Amino acid sequence: MLFRGLKTNMAINIALVLLIGMLLIDLVAIMTFQKYMIKSEVHKGYMLINAITDNYIALPKQENMLLDSDFKYFMSSLINKTDCSLGLLMDISQRKWI
Repeated sequence: MLFRGLKTNMAINIALVLLIGMLLIDLVAIMTFQKYMIKSEVHKGYMLINAITDNYIALPKQENMLLDSDFKYFMSSLINKTDCSLGLLMDISQRKWI
């Protein structure tokens, strides 16, 4: 160390150890929060899928279901309620509705 005094060296060492410890605790907290947020978003996706499957049975079936305005309104309201940034729905013939 640059300083000659024992008290000064001890104070600097303790300060550095505390600083490194605080940084590591922050890192662990951020990683834990990220895992929680990812699980939350996945859960919202599962809830959206369940809502679609539960309510899809109640909708009248048509050949061009994806072009039906009632179905588009239903899907738009579901996506908006769950705060999803993007929704992609495909029918059996691989036609997309976003």
